[in-house]
Amino acid sequence: MNTNTDGLGDLRRWAVDSKEQMRPLPFSLYSSPEVLDLEIERLFDGEWVCAGHVSELSKPGDFLTFDIVDKPVLVVCDDTGTIRSFLNVCVHRGSLLAEGSGHRK
Repeated sequence: MNTNTDGLGDLRRWAVDSKEQMRPLPFSLYSSPEVLDLEIERLFDGEWVCAGHVSELSKPGDFLTFDIVDKPVLVVCDDTGTIRSFLNVCVHRGSLLAEGSGHRK
C-alpha cells in the first residue's frame, strides 16, 4: 500500500500503470487536496455548468440559487426575459442576496 500523501504523484503513477491494465483509483485520490484543486480547475473553472432547466426561469422575476464549489450563484430571468447569472453576494456587505428559488418583482 502506498503511504505517499502526494495526490498528484499518485494520480500520475496510476495513469502510467493503467495504460497496461485498467486499475481502480487509489484511495488517496479521493481525499487529496491537490487532486480536488485540479478537479475544480479542470471541471468547473471557465466551463459552463448546468444551473437548472429553462422552465424554472420562464418569466421575468423567476430566480434560483445554488452553490458550486463553495461559490454561491444567483440565476434570474430579467425584465426582458433574458436569463442571467451572478455571484450571489452583496458587494457591500458580503451577505447572500437570495436563497432558494421562486419569483420576485
